[in-house]
Amino acid sequence: MESIVILLLAAGMGLVSVEMFGRTWLGFLGLIAAAFLKSNGSISSRTFAGRMHESLLQLLLCGGLLLLAFTVYVRLLGLGFSKPEMVFYLIAAVIRLTTFIRSLEQSIDDMFETD
Repeated sequence: MESIVILLLAAGMGLVSVEMFGRTWLGFLGLIAAAFLKSNGSISSRTFAGRMHESLLQLLLCGGLLLLAFTVYVRLLGLGFSKPEMVFYLIAAVIRLTTFIRSLEQSIDDMFETD
């Protein structure tokens, strides 16, 4: 029973890590997109400030949660080192990554919407 729980935790970490890593990078790209649009005069200062705030918050929050999740999982729980755990992590991460990639184009397009 314990090994099933450990494998489920590994799969959960695979899902969470891809989600948090992807959102962290989208936050970073959002900062760049907002700066680019502001430099072109395509968005107002108010919109720029809102997008910068939202993107920075997303970057810091998701990046921090990713760091916290790995700290708890690896350092505190001592998990993630066996081959079955790595396989379950990889399978879950690949599944989540395929769905993340499908929505990536729309997410990037949304970053470049103008006023």
